[in-house]
Amino acid sequence: MVIGVTTNGEVLPVSVDWEDCLKEHEDITEFIGNDCTTYEVVRPRRLYTQLHHKYEPDDEKSVVMLVDEEGLCKRNTYNLIGSYLYGTDIHKKGIAGNVVFVGEERREDGLYLCDLPEKTFETLKTQLTNMAMAMRAHIKTMEDKR
Repeated sequence: MVIGVTTNGEVLPVSVDWEDCLKEHEDITEFIGNDCTTYEVVRPRRLYTQLHHKYEPDDEKSVVMLVDEEGLCKRNTYNLIGSYLYGTDIHKKGIAGNVVFVGEERREDGLYLCDLPEKTFETLKTQLTNMAMAMRAHIKTMEDKR
């Protein structure tokens, strides 16, 4: 199981069929939505520095974020959680569209995407849910001030 985060801050479990390459691609691009055909593997700095997940796979799986390669060109809605983890406030390049957090493992012939380990899944789901609640509360406070 992996974790998807929508542009409105919903944190959802996502099932991916890793045994079938075409189905894997379909499962991921379908969740990302908005006619996504190509996704990019992103290693958002704050996922590792603030949430303390593994950056590079060795004997343990790491965590990466998958985003629509053309999300900004399609004028997708910004993903506040993805953008925050990516550091958009620093370098001004945002993440648009739904995102998916998956595992990454090293094998003899390279790096492969995979399910998140159960403990990582639960921890990350809690962290992302808390971020979404905090962001919604902040947005509401800002709207109330208007």
